[in-house]
Amino acid sequence: MIRTGKRLSKLRLEALEDRSVPAVHTWDAGGSSLNWSDAGNWDAAGPPTSNEPGGTFVVFPIDDITTIQNIPNLSLAGITFSNPTGIQIRLDQPLTIDNDANNPNIANLSGTNRIFNGSLIQSGNLPIAIEVSGGTLTIDSEITGTQGMEKQGTGTLRLGGASTYSGVTTIGNGGIVATSATAFGTSTVQLGFVGIPANIDTFALVDSTANLTIANTFNSFDDGGTIGSVDNGSAPDINFTGAIFTNDNQLHLQAGSQDRTIFSGQITGPGSITATATAAGRRIVLDNDTANPNDFSGGIVRIENGAVLQLTVSTNAEQIPDAATVTLVGAGSTLRLFEVDETIAGLTSTAGNRVVDASGAGSTLTLLRRLDQRRRKHAEPGQARNRRADTPRPHRHRWIHPSHEWRSRSGECGEQRRRHRVRGRRPARHGHDQ
Repeated sequence: MIRTGKRLSKLRLEALEDRSVPAVHTWDAGGSSLNWSDAGNWDAAGPPTSNEPGGTFVVFPIDDITTIQNIPNLSLAGITFSNPTGIQIRLDQPLTIDNDANNPNIANLSGTNRIFNGSLIQSGNLPIAIEVSGGTLTIDSEITGTQGMEKQGTGTLRLGGASTYSGVTTIGNGGIVATSATAFGTSTVQLGFVGIPANIDTFALVDSTANLTIANTFNSFDDGGTIGSVDNGSAPDINFTGAIFTNDNQLHLQAGSQDRTIFSGQITGPGSITATATAAGRRIVLDNDTANPNDFSGGIVRIENGAVLQLTVSTNAEQIPDAATVTLVGAGSTLRLFEVDETIAGLTSTAGNRVVDASGAGSTLTLLRRLDQRRRKHAEPGQARNRRADTPRPHRHRWIHPSHEWRSRSGECGEQRRRHRVRGRRPARHGHDQ
């Protein structure tokens, strides 16, 4: 208390911010073993210990074979792979990551590095932040916790553990490749950030040589985000059974598997979808087996790069909303109906060999409006020749067999609702042809 004249003033004390210097432990592989507890493997700072002032950080700047985390109850603020071409960390003891201590918590600056075995335990109130700014980082350890994950950096993170973590997995840049059904735990996978416009082509893909089901829910807020499978030379069925929400302009569904990449959960949101493929003929299958039809409202379904978008009916759920227009782009791009009745708003294409294919007998495609909006060549009596291009005019559409290529020409069927029968050969009923 300070006296100024006849008045007394109180001093207010404020706590200073913590400016403790982080405790950094750098691996130099000089020990007689590969254990983290071996002091010879570290610089002068020695082996890491939990909760050091400023946070405990470990850095791996060199190549090594497999380092072994054998220190019980170890908690770190961060792990950095700073300059190796390849190093592995085997977790013989669980490793806790303090999510509140540092951003990112795990950083891969270069090289192809891996963490495997045992458990990574989240601790704190923030998502575990993983930055892959260069190279590839693989985490095959179980990840536990409730705060989710945030992927940063343009590199690739591969997840393959039997994880149980929950919350939200946000892919803010680059992408994540899942190699197990539980790679994302029980989290919701989100491409891009809510409310932040971006065109950063984030991706969440699956790499598996065996049939694999991903049950997570996906939300896309990235213009150009991709969900699907990679091309690894094998032909598994990859099935996404969770709901998908698309808030971007064009969510890409990618077929990399040489067999089928299936989306059997409901697709909703104000965005549109693009079916794309790593090679011509790869199949994206919309097979919504829920009681609710796909009802994304962006109005556009693009099929490109020779992809085959196959519509299969497991229930009466609709695969493409009635209001959507299907656009075929590039050689071999195909809309395939497998014993399904489907209604769409329209069908358009660009130059090249594009087809509408019937893989099962009885498939019917219904168009709610004509394909072209060209001006009338001849005016009706009493009408001006420059009649507006969007004025309805008579026309007719027909299917050309056996190629099933879409053709249209003028006719006299008017503007009423039309149904077009695809008369295709009924294939033999063998598993993957369905």
